[in-house]
Amino acid sequence: VLPKANERQTWTVELSKELVTTVQVAFAGKNASAGGAKLFYFAIENMSECAQAPQNLKYEELNSSGVILSWDVCTASTFKGYNLKVSTKELEDPNLFVGDIVNVTSDQLTDEFYDLTGQLQPNTTYHVYVQNECIDNDISAWTMGTFTTPCEAISIPYYDNFEGELNECYQI
Repeated sequence: VLPKANERQTWTVELSKELVTTVQVAFAGKNASAGGAKLFYFAIENMSECAQAPQNLKYEELNSSGVILSWDVCTASTFKGYNLKVSTKELEDPNLFVGDIVNVTSDQLTDEFYDLTGQLQPNTTYHVYVQNECIDNDISAWTMGTFTTPCEAISIPYYDNFEGELNECYQI
């Protein structure tokens, strides 16, 4: 889609650093009325440190009712904070959908961890999404992960008549 006259349009394409060491770019265009297209500005730039996705997402002190999420700290001078979403459903697009457990914005989260102790259900799978946000409103891609809380410990003595469905946490 071409912009209207005197409008600026920007396209960003992220390339994996593992992909290649040489990148070739070509443009082709045709303006039917003038016989050709003009290219006014083109740049290939390294992504800012702040706009790189958080690394090493970890699940610490995982138990049946909670976890402490952590990731590597962003030390970029343009860093503003982290956006975090936690959901029991996999989010098709974290930019468009909210988590049903946690939705925290960069204005609320500047630490490289988030404590969910006592906020989760046993034997449940959770999906985590975290991204960096910069003071210039640039954002990183989402770092995604999944974890499952373990079953609760069963107190003894324990009695069950085993009528109905067998609890997923039982091991026989």
